[in-house]
Order: sequence, then C-alpha cells, then structure tokens
Amino acid sequence: LVSLVMQSEPDSEARAQVRVQAGAGAHLRRMADAPLDPFTAGVINVTAPNLMHLVAALCSAGEHAVVQGPPEVRADVVARLQAVARRHTGRP
Repeated sequence: LVSLVMQSEPDSEARAQVRVQAGAGAHLRRMADAPLDPFTAGVINVTAPNLMHLVAALCSAGEHAVVQGPPEVRADVVARLQAVARRHTGRP
C-alpha cells in the first residue's frame, strides 16, 4: 500500500469503477462522476483528489461496495482492509 501511494503524485486525481449496493455507499455516490439513484444498485465511476483519499473512501463503504477496477486500486483496498483486520485480531 505504501509503495503504491508513494509512487503516485500527492495531488494527482485517482479514479475507480465501483459496484455499490442499493441504499448504500452514500459517500461514494457523492464522489461519482454521474448520479445514481440511491435506491439502485449499480456501477459508478468515482474520482478523488488523490489515491489515499480514494482508498479511504472505498474502505469506508465496507461490504457495500466492490472495486471493479483498476486492479491497482482494488489491490490497495484489499491491502488496507487486511491491515485493519490484522490490527483488530491482534496479528502482526
């Protein structure tokens, strides 16, 4: 995660395609390039000011959102969620 963040420009926009569940992902929906009815499941294109902001927003949606791409963003989200799980289970 850190290496990917360090490779990107701190002020460069980051984008991801995300599948959101109906009635969930309000923060991601507000970040979407085009509106999606809040009670409809679907795929949205999300833009954030930088990669760190994007990964944090994606992680905050929990199981209600799935990153469709790009693969590098999906890998970053998985790494961040695994780190959180390790911290909460007491594993290094």
